[in-house]
Amino acid sequence: NSLLTNECDGLISLPVKIVPEYLTWKGKATDLWQSDMENWTISTSGELYNKVSNTAETPSYSPLYFTRITIPAGKELQLNIPKYDGRVLKSWASEGDDNFRYDMAVNNTGTDKAIEVVPYYINDIEQIYFKPGATLLNQHLLTYDKAWVEFEMTPGDDYWMASPLKEVYAGDMYAPTDGGQQNTEAFTDITYGSGNSRWNPAFYQKAWNKDIQYAASDANKDRVPDDSEITSVEVVPSNWSIEYNDATVSYAIGKGFYSRVEMTGATDNTVKVRLPKADNDYKYEYSPTTRALHDITDKTEQPNLADLDADGSMSLDLSTVDNDGNHFLVGNPYMAYLNMSEFLKANSSVLAEKYWTIDVKEGTVSVGTPDVAWGKGANSGYVAPMQAFFVERAGYNPSATTTKADGETTEAKKVTFKASMTVAAATAETDTKSFSAVNPILTLTATSKQGQSRAAIVQRSDASNQYESDKDAVTLLD
Repeated sequence: NSLLTNECDGLISLPVKIVPEYLTWKGKATDLWQSDMENWTISTSGELYNKVSNTAETPSYSPLYFTRITIPAGKELQLNIPKYDGRVLKSWASEGDDNFRYDMAVNNTGTDKAIEVVPYYINDIEQIYFKPGATLLNQHLLTYDKAWVEFEMTPGDDYWMASPLKEVYAGDMYAPTDGGQQNTEAFTDITYGSGNSRWNPAFYQKAWNKDIQYAASDANKDRVPDDSEITSVEVVPSNWSIEYNDATVSYAIGKGFYSRVEMTGATDNTVKVRLPKADNDYKYEYSPTTRALHDITDKTEQPNLADLDADGSMSLDLSTVDNDGNHFLVGNPYMAYLNMSEFLKANSSVLAEKYWTIDVKEGTVSVGTPDVAWGKGANSGYVAPMQAFFVERAGYNPSATTTKADGETTEAKKVTFKASMTVAAATAETDTKSFSAVNPILTLTATSKQGQSRAAIVQRSDASNQYESDKDAVTLLD
């Protein structure tokens, strides 16, 4: 120190930042990822279910390539800086200084684990963990190795759902029998058994417009049943099947599916599920209810978020989702809210300008059309992450003598999703739009022990007896 006392003597002060392995996002939706000590805290044992021992929320530097980050329940994170060379440089400039300066990172992931000093890239982490209701805008700007998501289901309620992860199957829908809450250590593999169950909680699915088969007896339960032991149930065209269980049904990106859970002794009246699961195959056990026909499915790739193009877009072949040639059950592929107005506008050559989604709070199906939201509140024009919705083929006319007019086809086409169609949070729910109707509203209600379906039929003053796609909507009942 006596020889090098200042910069003129060749002395340089080099600050070193220590970045923790586990960090939690605490910023607002519009806050910057790269802001040190403002928007990130060291994750606590409560947040990660004892994965770490830290108990205090301590401000921290922003994440590094080895960090595992948590987005708390209901929190929003927006990524807005384009990638450079596949990643985003973390840069800053002093006040009044035109020169950009860059943080560097000590990286020991190079060849032969050699220590390297490399640029510090933002939006570059090891893993990301979404708590229930958390959102991420512009997920295509994130560089990561693994994603985790959690969601909650109320026993007995019907859900139209969508998986935000690749390689998810019905067999991944399970949770601990003790309380139905997946409160095991975060960032830790979850496998079937060891207190987890598909029967309590019991997860059910329905197929739309497809017949199903199941084994109605537990005879020869150690093998897949043969044809003589199989019960077939035909579905009413364009309607739902009975509830059943099949662990091998794929929940691919962009595909909507039906799900319901029953639970004895659930805490907080909810069941909490975390994905992905680490099981590589499924050998489905029998139980006194409808049973799976298949027993093994091999996973082939890491179940991370959807593969998106560089601009955050993706294409979906409608033939890959449940459909009747005219109506398609589609899933939101993003961890952000999908603006249905923008989605339908961009796909107007393929789809009619309407959609159906389920209002979980009300327990009813809601329909959105250009001029009126049929339902209450839920149709503020956005579909949430992990939520599914029905769309209709453009040109569909059920009142015609045939289901397709000359030149039309029921062959499935492709629709496009774009990151520009998404927002971090939906706008506040508004009252149902309405119009002056001289005629009364006819409400149809069907009630059973398992639930209730309701449809409201409104005759507009300018209505005709013919089906008009911009005014009318097919009633999809369950």
